[in-house]
Amino acid sequence: MKVILRATKETMQHIAKYRRSLFVMIIFIWITGVLAPFLQVVLPSLFLYLIETQQSFATLMVYAGGISLLVAVLDSAHNYLMQTYDPKMYVIKCKLTLRLYEKAMHVPYAQVEDMEYRQLLNRAQTNGIDNSGVGFEHFVRNGMELLIAVTGFFLYAIVFGSMQLWLCALVVTLSLLSIWFMSKAQAYEHVRKQDYAKADQQLQYYHHEVKLPGNGKDIRIFHLQDWLLAKIRYFQKCRVEVLQEVERKYLWAKWGSTFFISFP
Repeated sequence: MKVILRATKETMQHIAKYRRSLFVMIIFIWITGVLAPFLQVVLPSLFLYLIETQQSFATLMVYAGGISLLVAVLDSAHNYLMQTYDPKMYVIKCKLTLRLYEKAMHVPYAQVEDMEYRQLLNRAQTNGIDNSGVGFEHFVRNGMELLIAVTGFFLYAIVFGSMQLWLCALVVTLSLLSIWFMSKAQAYEHVRKQDYAKADQQLQYYHHEVKLPGNGKDIRIFHLQDWLLAKIRYFQKCRVEVLQEVERKYLWAKWGSTFFISFP
């Protein structure tokens, strides 16, 4: 949980420094992402209520048309915001890349030659900035989705929640347990990223060496084919093992989340 809180703080600092307007965009993405599906759920219930209260056909059409139009506007606004969100996020990633390179070019040369430092630099670039499936961009997008999901849950609970107070408390507790399971899996993935980055960097090195035309002669003269292939297989295996362990953690977390969410 400490890792998640620290990452949240640093993420907000980066957004505030490089693209403050993204905060406003995230707020509108949050609002439209909650209200559009909520109104789609409310519409059938409103129809039933109007029919039960014997409202006129014209009234039914006005309500249905008004809510349908509002849903369409909210949904269109949400899609538009998500499209314009990507360029803003890309600008922040470019700023972070420049900051990373600036720091890298000002460290002592002896540190640049250090393998551990190069692995750290490669991990920061690949996993922290470039890859949208992990790192900064992934954290922001997942945070938005979580915010929309939690807000939607409480909104549904308030509007449709004629349930007893203890049952509401139980649902909230189980939802928090589900979030806790996922945060543990994410923290484990963060810890294992270094192992993955080491294997990935070694693979990139050997891939590069094999494809260099100048190395082709030496590889054949000294019969290095089997040795190089053995090295590539070894680091491929290391990378696969790390991925399997991380996915196993996520699998257990998802099973736990599914149990707690479906329990009530």
